[in-house]
Amino acid sequence: MRTSMGWSKDAWFLVILVWFAFYSPLSETKSNCSTPLEIRDKWYFRDEPGTMLRVRKKSMVFKQKGQKTIRYKCLEAKGQTFMLRTRVNGVGLHGIVCIGFVSVDEPGADYSLWRLSQRASGHPLMAPLLISSSVTLSINTLCNGAQTKTQYFIHRAKKTCRFPTTLRAMWQTTIQGAWRLSFSKYGMHYITMNRTTLHFSCDTRDKDNFILRTNNIQTGIDGVLCLHIIPLHGDPHYKYQISRTNLGNDASVFQMVTHVPHGTKFRMYKDCELIESPARPQFLYP
Repeated sequence: MRTSMGWSKDAWFLVILVWFAFYSPLSETKSNCSTPLEIRDKWYFRDEPGTMLRVRKKSMVFKQKGQKTIRYKCLEAKGQTFMLRTRVNGVGLHGIVCIGFVSVDEPGADYSLWRLSQRASGHPLMAPLLISSSVTLSINTLCNGAQTKTQYFIHRAKKTCRFPTTLRAMWQTTIQGAWRLSFSKYGMHYITMNRTTLHFSCDTRDKDNFILRTNNIQTGIDGVLCLHIIPLHGDPHYKYQISRTNLGNDASVFQMVTHVPHGTKFRMYKDCELIESPARPQFLYP
């Protein structure tokens, strides 16, 4: 965490970000607040072990070791600046915090987080500021506090990717060109109709969303597959629905796999292009 008096490159970038938020017309951002896909993830605070921020589409959850979890609803957004609200004790009061995400080139960090609302009692970055319910809540008037210069560095969660126990089996499938899909604890075997097998390891998981990777599908090239897998409870025929959420470019695997240079990071909410978009489902059955 930094609360320095000097102005870094990131601080100047943030001043510009706040200026944009302050002078942009309200018509650009009404009450419909949605976070960008690239920041929807579980984030750890680099310099504060045990502290985590979970960013979802329209909410954020802040957890600090030994403290009460704070759940925020996103009220308004402009670029990477967000005005959030939480429930607080007290009649006629809102709990408000404004934060800004700035991408950084910093060891052990993907973003810096800045507090853009006035300071409040509690965590320097995420403590809610008590605002009377008679005050009009606007990102233009409440999120102009770059002078607080409170900054934390965050990095993405280091996730252990495992397939659910109930999925670990050999399945028949409706996927074109596939004879069987076989799941183990950490991997999936894609078996074609001519019995060729392609092995994918479980690389990243966020609930029902998975990134699978096969190393060196070509020399120096990895193949990546993004899948959304959900159980179908009560369906008389199918046990799982499986949808691909990446745009494939590998003709040898029915345009399912995306090629990336070996070892290159592949981020779920940035690089799986079809995530949260309507995708044609396929199915698994015994």
